[in-house]
Amino acid sequence: MSRIKPRTDTHVILDGDVWEQLDELRAKAEQAEAIAEVQNKNGASVPADEAVDPLAAWEAYADALEAAKADGTKVVLNDIGSGRWRDLVAKYPPRDGNRRDQQLGYDTDRFPAALLGYVDHDADRRTIAEPAMSESELKAFLRDIPDSDLEQMYVIATGLNRAQAADPKDVRSLIAHRSSSET
Repeated sequence: MSRIKPRTDTHVILDGDVWEQLDELRAKAEQAEAIAEVQNKNGASVPADEAVDPLAAWEAYADALEAAKADGTKVVLNDIGSGRWRDLVAKYPPRDGNRRDQQLGYDTDRFPAALLGYVDHDADRRTIAEPAMSESELKAFLRDIPDSDLEQMYVIATGLNRAQAADPKDVRSLIAHRSSSET
């Protein structure tokens, strides 16, 4: 029997320098959109040199975001498999009196770091597959990145391990064509 490939997803950690530029471009795009809306609402013709193009502003933002992603740190996350997931959850039982823990079934303070730092040497399976790092490098990496990126990677990793796969029957029902106006 062949080994099942893990589900994977990618998160890109953007370098700190680009956030200010992205924020500025996003603000310009939002401002251009608001100005264009006011101009359209008033119905007045606007001289060409005073017209704003929100689409161009949003495209500039999207281009800058794509460039930032190309330069950022690409992190590839894997599912760890159902047995490993259950074993890891069992190591971090929910705390008494903590409603969120009780709802999710594990210690919500300690489990996210354990999931992201998970490595199974015997099966060569780990949550963070790329970039390739030793366990000590992985610990330092998880300690050094911003909380917002940690949270996003945790959500991705949880989704890879817990999300239900698509049901092909559901997909077919979405794309089925009507045979007549009666159906």
